[in-house]
Amino acid sequence: MRNSGWKMMKMTLLMLVTLTLVMIAGIQSAYAQSAIKLDDGINAPLVIADGSLMDVSPASGVVTYSGAYGVFNVLVSTGVQSGTNSYPVIGLNTFEVNSGSGTLTAWYSNTGFGPTSSPAGYDMSGSLSSIVGSGTVNFYSYIDNTDTLFGEGTLLGSLGPYSSVDSGISSGSVATLSNPYSLTTKTTVNLTAGSMMQTTANVAIVPEPISSTLFIVGAATLGFRRFRKIKK
Repeated sequence: MRNSGWKMMKMTLLMLVTLTLVMIAGIQSAYAQSAIKLDDGINAPLVIADGSLMDVSPASGVVTYSGAYGVFNVLVSTGVQSGTNSYPVIGLNTFEVNSGSGTLTAWYSNTGFGPTSSPAGYDMSGSLSSIVGSGTVNFYSYIDNTDTLFGEGTLLGSLGPYSSVDSGISSGSVATLSNPYSLTTKTTVNLTAGSMMQTTANVAIVPEPISSTLFIVGAATLGFRRFRKIKK
């Protein structure tokens, strides 16, 4: 009976370990789908996936594109993910647009993030680092609990419009995160003919500060009560 019980325990532990490894593998395989999408509202959207022929960066998780799209000349120096799976940071860095007149929107998105505890916080930033001629730029960030590339399930924050060299930040909280989930930055540029603009956008998921504060206060309260009991 004792040997039978021991064998059953070992089988149960083995099944649990196997299930855990499968879940981890599933999360890791879901992560790392990243891409940039360009849309001028006239031509078919252009999607530059990580590792595709249009991606001139050899690094995995980094998307770089340079070329013409519609009436615009576009340079995206880097679309990159950093941080961790649980607390990721993504950014569309040095997004440069020139020549064309009209509106151009650029998305940078990654899927497969998590697991992240709910609630969580977010920080986003957007900057217009240089402009020649005239135009405006708006920044948006999204989290999508369906883990869809370029998903706009929940708007985290927005910045702009900026028409001169300027920058801003926005912070807040996310009540519920499904794991895995996707993150997306969206940059919308409006230019007059012959103008040039260079921008940067970032968004990060961070630990919820309110939860951390409550945890610290709760721990301090328990510690104070224990101290009083010992003193008595």
